[in-house]
Amino acid sequence: MDEKQKNETYWEGRMEYLRDSRKDLWNPDYFAFLVEHVWRIDTPINIVDFGCGMGYMGSVLLPLLPKGSTYTGIDIGAKLLEEGRNAFAGSPWKVDFIEQDLTQYEPIKQYDLAICQGVLVHIPSPAMILEKMVRSVVLGGRVICIEPNWAFSSMGVYRHGMEVYSYEDAGTHQKLYDYWVQKGEADRYVGIKIPAMMHDFGLKNIDMRINDKANFYFSSPDNAKLEKDRTTRREKRFNNPDFYMGGGLSRAEAVRHVENILLTEDFEHSQSNPQPVVSAMAWLVSYGEK
Repeated sequence: MDEKQKNETYWEGRMEYLRDSRKDLWNPDYFAFLVEHVWRIDTPINIVDFGCGMGYMGSVLLPLLPKGSTYTGIDIGAKLLEEGRNAFAGSPWKVDFIEQDLTQYEPIKQYDLAICQGVLVHIPSPAMILEKMVRSVVLGGRVICIEPNWAFSSMGVYRHGMEVYSYEDAGTHQKLYDYWVQKGEADRYVGIKIPAMMHDFGLKNIDMRINDKANFYFSSPDNAKLEKDRTTRREKRFNNPDFYMGGGLSRAEAVRHVENILLTEDFEHSQSNPQPVVSAMAWLVSYGEK
């Protein structure tokens, strides 16, 4: 299986997750605030979305932008793009989707705005993609990157009734993230690095915000999942110590980390009633002008 097939299989296999997770990232009024009062977009613009998935950013931005604005999404996943095309079918907006691996994509056309959301954090060479985003905009155009710093995000969940550090060990997460960066794999800290990276690429008027969305909800018991014993649940990739040993943890650290994950599953799915959960993931919104 080549890299393209692996990427398609992973993200296209998680389409429901992509749909559900996006609604938990934004309050619609905050996006309107950014467009009107921070970026002050008051004339039609042409947008290119790097790693667009199903076109979520287009569906959020286009209704807020002046009439005549256009949206182009680039993604490797054919099924994701097809979902996007179907979603915009019959809409009043001019929308286009390009099937292309971002690591292979070379900008041809220039746009007024290049944007990405939750993409650079998954790419081994985020600076390479950011440089392409810069080349994709006209002089005076804007680049916007909406990305997490997992050092924040991994500590941003509280499950009521459970000791916080029984399921989130900051030291373990940091060791994993450091190892992946040093090995040239995905940079889980990239969200906080982007403004400095934008400066390196010559952007001006660089600034950043934090998205305002936090979530309070109830986790529902899942007896079917709980009925799978821990041996079966350990077979899942992210419940297997070998996965984390491959990320630089010792066996003892990896086993403890997996036990914390399983403990969390046990707690969430064994309660007689839904339990409160608070989530504040603090995604960073960085932007600069060419």
